[in-house]
Amino acid sequence: MEYRTDAPAISADSLDLLAEGVVVVAGDGSVLAANRAFCGLLGLSVDDVVGRSAFEPPWRFESSTRGLLDPAETSLVMALAGDSSPEQLLLMHGSSTPRWVKVRVAGEASRPGGVMMAVEDQSELFSAQQHLHLAVQSDPLTSLCTREHIIKVLEAALARAEDTGDRVGVLQVDLDGFRAINDAFGPEVGDAVLVEVADRLRRHCADLAAVGRVGVDEFLVVSSADSSGLAFDTTIRHLADGLRSAITEPVHHDGLELHLTASLGAARGPDDASSATALIAAADRAVRASRQIGRNQFQFHDSTIDIRNHDRLKLDRDLRQATARRELEVHYQPIVELCTGRPAGAEALVRWHHDQHGPIPPSEFIPTAETTGSISAISEFVLGTVADDLARWDSLGVTTPDMRVSVNISAAEFNRPDFVSRFERVLHSTGTDPSRLELEITESLLVDDLGAAARRLHQLEDLGLRTAIDDFGTGYSSLSYLHELPLHTLKIDRSFLGDLTGVDDDRRSGAITRTIISLARNLGVTAVAEGVENSHQLSFLNESGCQRAQGYLFAPALPAEPFARFMQAQFSPTAA
Repeated sequence: MEYRTDAPAISADSLDLLAEGVVVVAGDGSVLAANRAFCGLLGLSVDDVVGRSAFEPPWRFESSTRGLLDPAETSLVMALAGDSSPEQLLLMHGSSTPRWVKVRVAGEASRPGGVMMAVEDQSELFSAQQHLHLAVQSDPLTSLCTREHIIKVLEAALARAEDTGDRVGVLQVDLDGFRAINDAFGPEVGDAVLVEVADRLRRHCADLAAVGRVGVDEFLVVSSADSSGLAFDTTIRHLADGLRSAITEPVHHDGLELHLTASLGAARGPDDASSATALIAAADRAVRASRQIGRNQFQFHDSTIDIRNHDRLKLDRDLRQATARRELEVHYQPIVELCTGRPAGAEALVRWHHDQHGPIPPSEFIPTAETTGSISAISEFVLGTVADDLARWDSLGVTTPDMRVSVNISAAEFNRPDFVSRFERVLHSTGTDPSRLELEITESLLVDDLGAAARRLHQLEDLGLRTAIDDFGTGYSSLSYLHELPLHTLKIDRSFLGDLTGVDDDRRSGAITRTIISLARNLGVTAVAEGVENSHQLSFLNESGCQRAQGYLFAPALPAEPFARFMQAQFSPTAA
């Protein structure tokens, strides 16, 4: 806005035509004119403004960075003093509600027109920008920080730590079994649980840098301190213990009492990592390490975790290649009918002989396959191999039409949403009669979501498949699931038979084994004892009424061809 020295004075009526608030100030600081828009922003009349001094105005400006401004600091007074004044966004205080306004000043005090200040109401735009800013920073459900914002907080903390030498900690909190609650009671209850957990984290971490929700049921806590390494670790451990305790308190919602636990992992900067994303990744690896111990556990990040992860990835690469090249083998251990000594079936066991490292036990490569996702390819390989071997044995006459092969199914594979449909496709592609297969699952598989497991097993039963509970008696703490699942076999864990010495069989392991056999008989399902290695164990099982058994006393797990010869020589239908 420019002023001419010969320009006529602007009338008050002309100023009222402007949508912006305008005030005109003379060289001595007195307010010459103000339009209705300007006075409306203040909630004052024109008479309350005109005639006042700009050095003692009925309004105040506040900077978003500097706070409340002294009148001498305002752009209007600075313009009167001859200083330049850029546009500013300021909070305008008067007798009405404060408003965010854009302030522009033009003119010179020495000219007849004086100095003119124009203010444009930007409150709605500023509010929208603030809401957008908060949306980026705040999780809409829990009001905790978003992942993006907590990364910025962590980056700032690490930058400060470079100058101060402080230590920075990231604690990741993952809820155990939240999916089961969400599936069982619906997303409304699930959301209520997340909000309650978020409130507990917020209260417990009130003095820390930030708490964020970074996944459906995953949270991050950022903390920093100038303490030594050992003292800082102690602080983080106490924090983790407190959070676990807070989370395990029952959650009450709409008449429900829900119980939660959490797995936690912590990483420390700059020791474990020096960047925000790397430190969060280290905390995530620590959580996964804690889950390998069990539920409701806590672990610090350990550099050996990275070494093990690297080794596991190499193992997974080799395992995928071996699966694709059909270098894995399926061995079969006979399952014997004790009353006749004849074979009733076999258990299929996958084996891997690494070309460099030799035999690698399933206890090592199966967990790796579950973690990396290659377990699906292994399961399909085993099923396809079993189907081919059954067909060949049938043609050789070493098996009977009612002989079944049991196949172990991992929890990671069973819990996949498409497990049943994929299994059905494999059966169709191989032409396998489903009644020739029995699926072995562990009790621990039932812990997270018994309802979902029951539905899936009923679908498999509808296809003609049978189900066995493997290692029965070592996992699930409740037997109520036996009423809900379509079970056909209980496999007695080998640890119970290993304790049978002949001296104290009626106590502990002997009593447990007899109880399982009796339970199976009362339920109308088959009891199979695993790990039978000597005649004393066999006598005990016969006396207790156990129907079937497997173990080295009968035969070890054998490759397909030796298994066929073993069956033909000792247990074939024509060998009686």
